[in-house]
Parts: sequence; structure tokens; C-alpha cells
Amino acid sequence: MRGFSILASVIGLAIAAVWYIPAMYWGYQITNESQKMVAGEESNFANLLRGPAPLRWLRDRAELKNTYSEDELNGERTVSYSVSLPFSEIMKPGEEMPDEAYYDLYAIARAPQFLSEYCVEILGNFAKSCDVGRVRGEVNREGVATMQGELNYIPAYDYGDPSTVENGDLVRARVTILDRYESERPNSPETRAEVLAAAITLCEAVKQTFGNCMITDINLRPHTNYRDEAEMLSATASITILADKTQYRSDSVQAEVNRVAERVL
Repeated sequence: MRGFSILASVIGLAIAAVWYIPAMYWGYQITNESQKMVAGEESNFANLLRGPAPLRWLRDRAELKNTYSEDELNGERTVSYSVSLPFSEIMKPGEEMPDEAYYDLYAIARAPQFLSEYCVEILGNFAKSCDVGRVRGEVNREGVATMQGELNYIPAYDYGDPSTVENGDLVRARVTILDRYESERPNSPETRAEVLAAAITLCEAVKQTFGNCMITDINLRPHTNYRDEAEMLSATASITILADKTQYRSDSVQAEVNRVAERVL
């Protein structure tokens, strides 16, 4: 037992060293170079500040992995959609209607079943794998069940090579593909396919500047045109870019994405 405790302590110290030593060395460099700068000597202080601190990189690894990894589905890459149906239509054949107090719970429980059908639409050029992630559900006073959810996906499109970016920070940008008040597009499989294609086109153009572009969310929002009760569609796309923080700020990335969107969409 004593031998095990010693071994565990040694392993613990080794793990701590992996974190501690790089951070200490970086701190030593910062102190040393700042003293040179104050003394009027040639200093590398500014470059050290712009470069990635060891602990910052370790902290960001999980988000980087979730954004760019093709090994698993996760909530960092989604297509958001909602389905609205009369509550009676989400019940199974012969199933007894529940008490109204449980309507919302039924809508939540049935949401994956109804939303999973839309995975078929995004498979192909957009996604090579898809599954339903987080869901919500509610039933209004008119008895209409609205089931909202996220389709998690693994990209089939080319998102570039983020590994070549130095001093990289994850930056998100958002663009409108179909405006709710200007678009007259029906909520149909054809329109939804056009939205996916437009997002890929946007990323292809964005890659010319930043070298990488991941579509982290497409929000498909059905709504009713009250003039004729037709169901229409509005849509936005959120993209994530690993950008060199010494060259780009988040607002400058958004501005560049806006310029690209005006040109290609």
C-alpha cells in the first residue's frame, strides 16, 4: 500500500510538472524581457504577450477539440430546427390522451422522434453524420406542440486547416441567410437545402482570408405568413474561425465575414 502511495505521488508530481513548468518558464521570460524593456535594452516582451501563454492553450483545448474534431458528435456543431404540430398528432396510434398538465413533457419526449427525420436532409454534402442533441418542447393554449432541437453533425464539407494558425483564438461570426421580414421563401426541403448550400459557399469564401471556417450553427426558423397562413422560413448561420489574434479582433472578423457574405450570398 505504501508503494502504491509513493507511485501515485510521483505520477501526481509528473502531471503537475507538465502544467507548472511551462507556465513558470513563460512567466520567467515575461519578467526577464520586461526588465530589459524598462532598462531600454532590446526586448522580446511584446511578442511574448501576443503569443499564447501555456495555461491559456491548455484551457482552450477542449473547445478546439469540440469545434474541429471529426471523431464525435457534440453541441459545438448544430443545425437548429423546430416542428409545430397539433398535440394529437404527436400521440402514437391508440395512445390515450394524457392530462393537460403533462402535455409539455410529452412534447419534449417526442421531440427526438420528429426532429430526427431532418437529419436525412443534412446528410450528404453538408454532413456525414447526424444525431439529435438538446431538445425543448411546449404546447400552447391552442393545443399546438412546438418541438425545438439541435441536430449535432460531423462536417462533410472542407473547413480548411486550423492547425496552421499561429496565436489562434476561436472567433464566432453570424450572418443572416434568409431575413424574416424580407425573405418570401417557403419552409420546404428545397429551401432548407439552399440554406445549407449557402452556408458552405460562405465558408468557402471565408477560408480564402482565414484558412479555416467551421459552420457551428444554422438556425432554421419556420414562421407563419399571416397574409395567407403559409409557413415561411428564415435562417441565420454562425461560423467559427480560428484566427491569429495578433492580426484580427472579433469585430474585425465579423466585419470581414459581413463583406464576404454581401459578395457571395
